[in-house]
Amino acid sequence: MSAKQFVVKRSSLVTRWDPFYFEPELVALEARVQAKTKLTLRDFTLHMSSGATPLKSEGDKHYTSAETGVPFLRVQNLTTTGVVDLKDVKYITHSAHAKLLERSRLTGDELLVKITGVGRMAVAAVVPSGFEANINQHIAAVRTKNKQTSEALAAYLNLDFVEKLASRRATGGTRPALDYAALLSIPVIDDERIVELMQSAYLEKKRLEIEATGLLAQVDKVLLKNLGISLPESDSGAVSDRMFNVKLTELSGDIFDPKTHSPQALALFAAIRESAYPRRPLRDVITHRMAGDWGEDADWMDTAETHTKCLVIRGTEFDNEFNLRITNGREKYRKIPSAKLARMKIEAGDLLIEKSGGSPDQPVGRVAILNAELLKNNCVCYSNFVEKIKPDRSKVLPEFLFHYLRFVHAIGVTDLLQSQTNGIRNLMIHRYMDLPVSLPTLREQEKIVAEVQSLQNQATALRQQALQKLDAAKAQVEQLIFGVA
Repeated sequence: MSAKQFVVKRSSLVTRWDPFYFEPELVALEARVQAKTKLTLRDFTLHMSSGATPLKSEGDKHYTSAETGVPFLRVQNLTTTGVVDLKDVKYITHSAHAKLLERSRLTGDELLVKITGVGRMAVAAVVPSGFEANINQHIAAVRTKNKQTSEALAAYLNLDFVEKLASRRATGGTRPALDYAALLSIPVIDDERIVELMQSAYLEKKRLEIEATGLLAQVDKVLLKNLGISLPESDSGAVSDRMFNVKLTELSGDIFDPKTHSPQALALFAAIRESAYPRRPLRDVITHRMAGDWGEDADWMDTAETHTKCLVIRGTEFDNEFNLRITNGREKYRKIPSAKLARMKIEAGDLLIEKSGGSPDQPVGRVAILNAELLKNNCVCYSNFVEKIKPDRSKVLPEFLFHYLRFVHAIGVTDLLQSQTNGIRNLMIHRYMDLPVSLPTLREQEKIVAEVQSLQNQATALRQQALQKLDAAKAQVEQLIFGVA
């Protein structure tokens, strides 16, 4: 009998009929944990609720800005370190918070648990004390007796072996879900040493990640120094700094967007034009560009002769730091017309530009570079929200152009080259192609790329070290619980 085949007694088929629930490895794990404890999450729960997602079609009624709204937490705001991540938080109106989502209002110290969605199940984090917020329907808010209990439960639920127990209880195919009964049935080993070990590891992980982030922050300084660019000072925020006049003739044929014509914007464009090296418009240093294609559903079978199944790169995969981040289980495969795929001429060293999408805090114009390893392991394409450009290697190294365009986005230039319709930001690609590109010699470009790559390699090493510290702590916890190495 193979590892994927096993026998289950009919008497065991009481609540579930799906084979995943009865996999011998999971059954054995459950038995080992239950031998250590009779407690479940239910024993620590005083109250539990989940939220909802207000209709986006009524966005003006339910969604607002950070200045006037209440934080609206989603699954991406939960982390396996037990801390709520507020970097990409949305905001809802006080009316939606108090009325529409009254039952899921948070006041602080609640345990938040992911109950719906692909990827890791039961990711848990604790709401900061005194923090007023709300949640969507993919999160359960568990009120415990105090913050310490919530933190201990979060540390426990985020352990890898506990995640297996949570996933075992989930139902649903393409979108697994934990109902309340299933979530509350997760066995809990109540040992204060678990939270002590894990929180110590989280702090060390955070320290190493901060150090890595500091190294990455030096990348822009390297480019500024090597290219001889001096950025203008930020405005003071005073009303007088935000008021200016523009001649009507200067607006002819241009967009009527005040930020594009502000003194600060003009100073920024002037700074990148005053590089110490010769400059050429972006369109002059590329040999080919082409829009992407979202293709057809990958499960559509009758397309073998006309379509090719590809990993389609979306804005979701742009990570703002090193390059692309392909997340296992969340990537998208689509069938692309083979004829168009051939015209795209996708090769290692091609750059991808995010031309549509963005968010209130994230301008479009993010950039990625396709590397040989990614193309070797996948048939790759890119969505219709992405534009591909092919650098002219006789003028510019692909890696140098990637870092230069990433830098241009980081300092806010692409924020001045976008329009917005129906809540979607669009990069004005014709203006983007006019961007001046500083062009040191190819030898000088190699030196700049090497210096930047050294910083990125150091940052990568620190982040890998952080993950190793966390894995070591998890192994120590399992040894503590089960008495095995």
